[in-house]
Amino acid sequence: MNEELKEGLSAFDNGDYVDAFTILLPFADKGEVKAQAAVGFMYDTGQGTTQHFEKAVKYYTPAAEAGDAKSQYRLGLIYANGGGAVAQDSFEAYVFLSLAVAQGVEEAKKPRGEMLDFLSRLRLEEAQNKTEEMAEKYRKKP
Repeated sequence: MNEELKEGLSAFDNGDYVDAFTILLPFADKGEVKAQAAVGFMYDTGQGTTQHFEKAVKYYTPAAEAGDAKSQYRLGLIYANGGGAVAQDSFEAYVFLSLAVAQGVEEAKKPRGEMLDFLSRLRLEEAQNKTEEMAEKYRKKP
């Protein structure tokens, strides 16, 4: 792992979000999953930068699709609640929260269950199929 990337992730883990954001943003833009997850979190929570849900989704999505459980959970919450210009989307919320649950994120169970009230049987089946397809993609990656 690149030393600068390690430094940024260490700053993030230590709560030094301003430095972490500055260091990690270029790595996130280059597709580094851990950096994408951290930058997504900082945009999501407004720590180290201005809160911006659309940008949080931009960075969480590839990290979540790569199998990062925390990104799956946080992205699922954004879709469950909506935020900024990000519309509430029960389908996407269910998918990402389900992926997080499958990886042991216990706190994702309750909001995932709440999404059931908003999905028809057909949409639920579609969401379950999409969840399985997505999980298969990152399970196969080396």
